[in-house]
Amino acid sequence: MTKTRLGVSTKILGAAALLMFCFGGYLPGLVLAGYILMFEGDLDLRGTALVAAGLQLGFSLLGYVIGFLPDLLGIIESFMNILNVYADWYIIHRLQNLMVSICNVARYVVMILLAGACLIGKPVLPGFIKKLAE
Repeated sequence: MTKTRLGVSTKILGAAALLMFCFGGYLPGLVLAGYILMFEGDLDLRGTALVAAGLQLGFSLLGYVIGFLPDLLGIIESFMNILNVYADWYIIHRLQNLMVSICNVARYVVMILLAGACLIGKPVLPGFIKKLAE
């Protein structure tokens, strides 16, 4: 079992990075990922930090894209109101809320599963992330 400079197992620190982004948010996750990328030399650990940051960013962007839907519908509704045509977008707003909830649950499930895989020693790195970590 390899250890980090702090004396903690690399498996535990990799899982901590994933869980920090999952439950802690951006600031604690970025602090831990920044520490890993700047001071730790293990490529798998560095790649895990990149995967954690990338997943958090990807799910956040997906949430923003889904959140853009009501704004787009508001613009369409405004144009329709100019023409005295009124529409009810209730079902689309409900679908948007459902998509946001599914996205949040998927983020938790993926991050927790990857943290578990990291703890048992399975690689969580796609090939291009490993090259980026080098």
